[in-house]
Amino acid sequence: MKYICLVMFLIHLPGMVFAGEPAGLTQELNGRTYEYTYESGMRARIWFDAEQVSYEVLAGPTKGNTNTIDYKARKVAEDIYLVQWYQASNGNTVSLVINEKDQVLYGSSILEVQGLMFESAVIDKMER
Repeated sequence: MKYICLVMFLIHLPGMVFAGEPAGLTQELNGRTYEYTYESGMRARIWFDAEQVSYEVLAGPTKGNTNTIDYKARKVAEDIYLVQWYQASNGNTVSLVINEKDQVLYGSSILEVQGLMFESAVIDKMER
């Protein structure tokens, strides 16, 4: 029995994550910039480097806000990315699905000023 458990452990070992970064993350967004407009009229620009995302709110209740934060990204399909970040300074949590092919973005956030946000946006400008 202990040999069966050992064999099962060794079979699953390559796919296991013990500490650090989760498997399957991507840095493909490095160097990309997006400008987008949410249904509510809020506009933003985000740009990525290898480890951080920067944003600037261009229109809406928090117009003028900027920040640079560590992020995680996962490629979920061709030209579709799931992005997440957390701002410890204010408790903001942001998750985005960026669909480059259809030029749409879906956002789900818990924000200090606006509260819960769950909207879609049109990507107005995209730079690679």
